[in-house]
Amino acid sequence: MHMWCVTLEDLRQFRRLVMHAVAQGEIRPHARDMFDSSDLSIGPSVYTVTDQFIKPVTALAGGMSWALLKNPTGVDCHVFMTHCWAEGIYEFIDRAEYSWPAGAEAAYVCFLSNPQNLDISSLIASPSSSPFALALRSASTMLVLPNATVSIYTRLWCVYEAFLAYTQGKVIKTAALGHDRLRLKVLRAMSLFILGAGGLWTMWLLSGSSWLMQYKLFILAPVGVATALVGIFAQKFFLCWPVALQETALATVVICVAMFYTEVATTKFLYAANRFVAAWTLLEWLFYLILSGVFAADWARLKDTRRRSEMLRNKFSGRLLEAQCSSDADRASIHHELFESGNLHQVEVAVNALLRVNFLTPELIKAADLVGEIGDSSTCPQAFPLLALNFWLVASIDAVFFFSFPQFEGRLLEQICLVIMSIEAACWMVLFMCSPPERRIFAVYPLQLWILCYCIAAGLQYVADWPVAHEVWMLYPKIGAFCLGPFCLFMLIAGPIRVARVPLVGHMLVRRALRGHCCSRRSLKTPESDSSQGTAKPCRSTSTVSI
Repeated sequence: MHMWCVTLEDLRQFRRLVMHAVAQGEIRPHARDMFDSSDLSIGPSVYTVTDQFIKPVTALAGGMSWALLKNPTGVDCHVFMTHCWAEGIYEFIDRAEYSWPAGAEAAYVCFLSNPQNLDISSLIASPSSSPFALALRSASTMLVLPNATVSIYTRLWCVYEAFLAYTQGKVIKTAALGHDRLRLKVLRAMSLFILGAGGLWTMWLLSGSSWLMQYKLFILAPVGVATALVGIFAQKFFLCWPVALQETALATVVICVAMFYTEVATTKFLYAANRFVAAWTLLEWLFYLILSGVFAADWARLKDTRRRSEMLRNKFSGRLLEAQCSSDADRASIHHELFESGNLHQVEVAVNALLRVNFLTPELIKAADLVGEIGDSSTCPQAFPLLALNFWLVASIDAVFFFSFPQFEGRLLEQICLVIMSIEAACWMVLFMCSPPERRIFAVYPLQLWILCYCIAAGLQYVADWPVAHEVWMLYPKIGAFCLGPFCLFMLIAGPIRVARVPLVGHMLVRRALRGHCCSRRSLKTPESDSSQGTAKPCRSTSTVSI
């Protein structure tokens, strides 16, 4: 039974067949599902597709399941998909395809894997030995497919599957959906960057460089730094702003950064010692242009992550025993198994954890056991790590080989520190690429220190007295080589479990790195519950995501 699975290509073919059936009128709207036949993003519900398409087709083949119809000898199960049948079939397949784990061969999908024309009540009489439980036991990943209609955790079988995956230490991932307008948002951010650069060049041509120096347009640097810090440390409140205000603030950040760095790059380009330095400066400007697009993509993924969490909470009361089940016998057997095993409280913990986060692995589950509640770690930002690596690696190469920072010329110790920084950054990048996803998410957190440190050192060059600014700038390579670099490497190599065991600061570092809040472990370990009633109050989301 655990080999009744479908491949990714099977799902793609099934989508095409359903689209053809809808176009031919074989699948039609009805009173319980008035879907739009021309809509290719949601489509008819799984209930409708099963009744009007899967059952008639598989009945002609002898009543076998769709999975066995496509793969008569069976396929090893690598992914278990949990869903509630209320979602549209196109939405379901699009999410499954977009979030399909790398290297996975086949997935267990209940409406395709189970024979829909046969009575399988005897197979699911005991939940722990049902086809669902057996398939989940052999799978390495459980893919949660949310929908805009209702939380999947309003269905008792989904609650039970979440409990099994959580207690068995499976990788649990909420399926994302590809962004149709992602390219447009990326192009818009890059266009704003070019607009800011063009505005600065226009003012330069009209008023001359002396005008820029007189009015210190480079004061945009502290403005940009302050905006970035607000984005890092006040992101939770920023997400509560109206969408128009969010977009305006993000556009302002992009334009300010574009104007500032264009002024810096233009000055370096005009006074470049040779054409190699000029070409390097141009590449740096192009890097910031691309970075603005990456930043826009990160922001779109962040909002999608928030949306997925909202879907999982939609119409979910928090009372697990109120979860619906189409069969009274199934409901009784699941309740009996949970009560008899004494695992009801663990079910509450598992479901509330999954409501709060969109990604769980055995390592993250162990880390949560050590430090308490962790936040949503499903989205690894890309813009801020790239910016931090620019300050860590590229700035070091820039200073050592292209002498873009004349302050370091003739200072052997600082130049050695810059070389050490470059080696550390290269090692970090190699280790990062070889690390599993949860380690990558964890390792991104300390990179914010590079951004903060570099911005302070660079900003003081414009606003502080020269002796103070010079001394701070001389400290930057020493702090980077002997403090920030080793700390980032330690966080990446050790991982959340080993870091959590560090005395005094370990728990705080793990909670902050995994987007949690620094609270007492006692208040975070389990949700408030009433064991006699089998209920749990849904945890308020405390996740924060670094943008």
